[in-house]
Amino acid sequence: MGVTLASGVFRVMEEKFVISASRTKDLVRVSPGRLAEILNGNVPARFGLGMKPQLLQLESIGALVIWTKDPANMMIHPLLHEVLERYVEDHGGIIILNLTVTGLGGSALEPGLPTVDSVRNATEAVVDRELVRPEGIILRFDPLVRALLPGGILLGNISIEVFNDVLEAFYPMGIARIKTSLVDDRYAHVPERIGRLGFMLDLPDTEWLEGFYEEMASQCRRFGARLDICCHPESFVTGETNGCVDGRMINELLEDARASWRVTTTLHNDIGRQRPTCRCTYSRDIGYSPGFKTCFKNHGACIYCYSQKNLRGTAIDRATELLREMKERTGGKPAPDCTCRGNRRPQSDERR
Repeated sequence: MGVTLASGVFRVMEEKFVISASRTKDLVRVSPGRLAEILNGNVPARFGLGMKPQLLQLESIGALVIWTKDPANMMIHPLLHEVLERYVEDHGGIIILNLTVTGLGGSALEPGLPTVDSVRNATEAVVDRELVRPEGIILRFDPLVRALLPGGILLGNISIEVFNDVLEAFYPMGIARIKTSLVDDRYAHVPERIGRLGFMLDLPDTEWLEGFYEEMASQCRRFGARLDICCHPESFVTGETNGCVDGRMINELLEDARASWRVTTTLHNDIGRQRPTCRCTYSRDIGYSPGFKTCFKNHGACIYCYSQKNLRGTAIDRATELLREMKERTGGKPAPDCTCRGNRRPQSDERR
């Protein structure tokens, strides 16, 4: 790989790989100590099922992409904070933060997960400490989900009001990249898990969703941000869509930092298997490494999660408790305090 400098000189640049941590598990929130051990090279990482574990070296990581619903441990977990700080300050590393905020934290769909305000405060701390630059944050209002609960209660975030609440909480930090997608219910364990709790997904059709995406994009422009659709529904993804792991974005940040290396811009789907419309560039995901916990065991979790197949666990027990409390408060009937603001079943759904 090479770049042409402002002086007109062509310079060969070293190409380093991107570590993804992780699209399959929230390692920062659930297993911060194990993540620190892997980044420090104390225990081996594995980049896929059946692959041979190997030790990482910080200086070999071109960029670290962190996926989380709560970045607090990046600051407050001593081992993780130390290795992230060393990666950035001593090795000139770049951290990309894929920050997922749906507006549903603490609800029956995301039991045990933090609220928008809590995540905002934790993110501000990470930015203030300069572990992550605002240009390196992708705000994921993802997925769009709505469920029909017992008693006819609708719970979800398919609502411009909820979306605006999230945008207004984070735009002052200078975050300009927003991602979204519709919850993917094509994995059998998703409707099975939801069905065991006694409710069902209630999703809009493609025609209605197109208008909703347009309204979301309009709100993003109001805040000087760009909206990209991630993978699902497939008809909304184009060649101009940016991936959640975006080699072009990472290289721009590396260039600004005057780093002596770059990362690949080859799409993961060109050399490996991802969902058909995934626009991510190639990375090595360490979520398959031994020793990481799943969100459902003694932690908060997303009931609609497709990457983890748990049908039981503390998070599901907590969701059951929340549903019971909701039913007791409302007598099984809808009530304003049980739904996210603006949730309503669109007319196109009613005609189906």
